[in-house]
Amino acid sequence: ANPQSLAHWYEVRIGDMARVAGLDCRNVEMLPRDANRWGYQICAEKQTNLPLKAMVINGSNQPLMQYAFAEVKLATTGSALKPLPRTPLPTMPESARGLDSEQVTAKVLPPGFSRIAAVKRHLPDMLDEVEHWVFSDGLTHISLFLTPTRKPVETARGESARGMVNLMR
Repeated sequence: ANPQSLAHWYEVRIGDMARVAGLDCRNVEMLPRDANRWGYQICAEKQTNLPLKAMVINGSNQPLMQYAFAEVKLATTGSALKPLPRTPLPTMPESARGLDSEQVTAKVLPPGFSRIAAVKRHLPDMLDEVEHWVFSDGLTHISLFLTPTRKPVETARGESARGMVNLMR
C-alpha cells in the first residue's frame, strides 16, 4: 500500500520492542482516523519488517482477529533477503467471471476507498450467480455481495454488526 495515502486514514504509532517466535520485533499501531475503518496492531521483525504478530481491532479497541507465528526461520549469513519482484494480482478462480454489465452502482463510498474487484460467481446453496465486489483503501478491504431475488422482498433498514461482519440494508 502507499504509505502517504494511508497516513490520511490512519494514525501510525511506533511502539516498544517485543519478542515473537524468538525474534525481536517492533510494535506498530495503525489507528483509524474515522469510523469507516478498523485499527491494526502489528509486531514487525526488526530487520525484515515481516509481520510476526497482527491483530485487527474494532472501534471499541476489542480484537476481531489475530495471528502470530510460533516459529520462524529467516535467511542467514550470505543469503540476504531481497524484495520479490512485483507480480500481477492472482487470476480469478474458475468459478468467477467478470461482470457483463452493472445493474447496481455504489454512489457513495467512505473516503479513500475504491473498488478493486467485481466478479460474478456461484456460491454453494445458491441457484443464481452472485456479484462480489471488493473495495479497499490500501489496507482495509470490504466485500459486498449482491444476490438476485426471484420475488419482491421486504427488507429491514439499518445496520448490524457481529465480529468482523457488518451488514447494511
